[in-house]
Amino acid sequence: MQPLDKKENDFKPSQVVKIKENGVETVYPLYDLNKLRAVLIYTEEIPSEIPENIKQNSITVTQRLEVNPEVSDEAIALVGYGPTLKRFWPRIRDFKTIITTSGAHKFLIDKDIIPKYHVEVDFRERKAVHTNPAHPEVSYLMSSICHPKTINNGMDGKDIKLWHINLKGITYPEGEFVIEGYWDVGQEAILVTKALGYRDLHLFGYDYAFETDTGETHAGFHNGIPKKYVFAQIGERLYKTSDDLARGVLAFTALMKDHPDLTLTVYSDGLLGAYLKYHYGEMNNEHPEITTN
Repeated sequence: MQPLDKKENDFKPSQVVKIKENGVETVYPLYDLNKLRAVLIYTEEIPSEIPENIKQNSITVTQRLEVNPEVSDEAIALVGYGPTLKRFWPRIRDFKTIITTSGAHKFLIDKDIIPKYHVEVDFRERKAVHTNPAHPEVSYLMSSICHPKTINNGMDGKDIKLWHINLKGITYPEGEFVIEGYWDVGQEAILVTKALGYRDLHLFGYDYAFETDTGETHAGFHNGIPKKYVFAQIGERLYKTSDDLARGVLAFTALMKDHPDLTLTVYSDGLLGAYLKYHYGEMNNEHPEITTN
């Protein structure tokens, strides 16, 4: 196995690729993901809104997420909002415990599948749309960096708890649950799920790429459409994605390295599943067990 390269500035397009879409040929940057790397998102630069969000949310929400010391052997569904969710969602009915992120909350509720938990992280106001309205049977596990409107949506449910992300320069009250920051809500949700005591995680909608045929970026409405597209290569196959999502795949590598006690099953034919299968086809004790469906 190749050593992990933790220098994010080494990760850049290695070449370009010409893609013909609707009769028009366009040149895109191409990221080579055949080399195994790991990067993290959180640096010293913290968006200015975050400290105020933390302060306000810590007052609004009185309950805190606590780590469950008991480890469960139950297999649970952890659901992201990638476009392949539209194809794989019926299999989610097989799970007793379901945890959603982002727009997967409304996507499943509209299909009469009620998640037990919902996790949110994003500090931007536009993400509040995904939890409006809240559902009384869902427990909302919200990062303290979330926009207050997102928090207020969760307050309309029966249960809401707060947790924190470790950020440079920010100190939290002693004893409150703090996790390391990786890349996105999907990755933070894995750590929240682990704190709940689960280790056997089945990931839906964790694509990190867009549908090749339709160009869909998510399983439904999402107001964060990428402004710039790139392609990423695994083996000989090319995946249409964004710069942020391509880097998110590398952050996933770091998360795996840090949490070798997880078993992850990926229900997706997207970029993340291909990346994990390519690099972790043979399991060892240094990384979580990975299967792809």
